[in-house]
Amino acid sequence: MRPDAVALLSLGREVRAPGVRAERFLAVLDIRAYGDESESPTHEVLTCAFAPFDTWQTFGDEWSRLLAGKTGITEFHAHDCAQGANEFKDLDNEYRQQLYREFAEVIQKHRLHAAAIVVEMAAMPTIAAAFGPPFDKPWVFAFSQLIPMVMRRCPPGERVAFLFDEKKEHEARAFEGFAALKQYQGGSILPNFDGSQLSRIAFGGSAEYLPLQAADLFAYEVRLRMRIERPVRASWIHTTANMASVTVAFIEQNAANRFAALKAFLDQRGLTIAQLTKEDLAGIVQSLPPLPPSPISTTDVLGSYTTNSADLPPVEWE
Repeated sequence: MRPDAVALLSLGREVRAPGVRAERFLAVLDIRAYGDESESPTHEVLTCAFAPFDTWQTFGDEWSRLLAGKTGITEFHAHDCAQGANEFKDLDNEYRQQLYREFAEVIQKHRLHAAAIVVEMAAMPTIAAAFGPPFDKPWVFAFSQLIPMVMRRCPPGERVAFLFDEKKEHEARAFEGFAALKQYQGGSILPNFDGSQLSRIAFGGSAEYLPLQAADLFAYEVRLRMRIERPVRASWIHTTANMASVTVAFIEQNAANRFAALKAFLDQRGLTIAQLTKEDLAGIVQSLPPLPPSPISTTDVLGSYTTNSADLPPVEWE
């Protein structure tokens, strides 16, 4: 059996589409995080929607009923619905807008948590030069930042299982990175992060795992929100206002410069990230110019990822 298949089975009970047989195991994990991406020539967006298992169960029931009532639509894809592509190509614009609102309202109703990493593509050459393969791939770099950020927004001590939409070219690297993070026990770079809270990671299809469709919609909303020159979409306002928590980290050129400075500091001293002290980190930060304001209101994003997310107010979990 493939390694990702083993990981998928070990997630225990999953929210599946109607008619798909669901395996049940003794281990039932507390929090499930479902990830997807949305990309453009200017930004790579990788997101996770996460919530307790019971929340996903009720979400899946309602999402399934909504899908079942839409003739000709087997799964929801935010981009396809908005642009009239694939299963949505023969539907008029007004009806597609209505569909989009209906699916977004299911996400809003269930008070999901969400986190996203936005990588500005113009910053990737700096990141690639500093870290090299595999972090020269936008998806892999975003993944390496997203997992710890999600964990810091979950209650201490809770175990979290991750399932991402299928990404064949990066899955092997994701398994390796996840395994490395499981060994991490906190430090100056990832304060209050305990790798033992990471349970499993797997990859699957959004037709089978319905919460991936919610992650897809949120990823699409984040990417469109990065079009700063345009008015804020009503769907972004309504969705983020009704989610339990939203954290978006923007990695632009200034943030990439800080990553590069950190890597150079470590290389010059023959250190690893785990050996870096808080004093070392503070010294690096003080040597760099201040970060510019976030392109999005600070009420709904961190700004640059170098903002210390440990200083954010704690997330309230119902």
